[in-house]
Amino acid sequence: MDESKYQSPKENNSKKFKAAGSVILLVFIVTMFALVLSLWNTSQQEDPLTSSGEKTEHTLPGQELESSDLTSGIGIDNYIQIDTRYGTLYFPQVYEDNLMIEVQDGSNKQTVVFYCVESTHKEQLFTLSFGAASEFESKIGVIHVDDGTVDVNLSVSEFAPQTDTEKKYADLVYAMLEALNDVVDHLEYIGGYESI
Repeated sequence: MDESKYQSPKENNSKKFKAAGSVILLVFIVTMFALVLSLWNTSQQEDPLTSSGEKTEHTLPGQELESSDLTSGIGIDNYIQIDTRYGTLYFPQVYEDNLMIEVQDGSNKQTVVFYCVESTHKEQLFTLSFGAASEFESKIGVIHVDDGTVDVNLSVSEFAPQTDTEKKYADLVYAMLEALNDVVDHLEYIGGYESI
């Protein structure tokens, strides 16, 4: 037996500990690097001054919207703006020719009903209301106002095309129903709005 290749258990364990120690040291260094990088990025984002010493402008919910402010990256010129007593709702302008909006004002509730209109047919898409929810609505958020909160509620209509005419414009109705996501996403621009 060649003794030069033989290692005592003590030497073998020593090499294992050195290897394990190197791995632990490497993990520690990588973790510290990630921590420092994370802290550096956080400090860069929290700095309210630009390199020129001027304050940066940040759009907060409830502020006036500019073209580049909307979450979809499309300017407000591409949206139909619907004014309510609590703020503005946004619906994609591509559907302007097929959208009918009905605003119902009550003393304790305001309801906005969205319809798809195609030639002589009118299909209710959904209802967004501000105030106490009816049994057919789901509460999706609240708006904080001076004297408390106002519930924001949603009711989506069911659409099951029955006639040939309804089937012809079903794609339009489904596309406009999907635009509900834009309306809900842009609720954050109403001052005091909080989703639930």
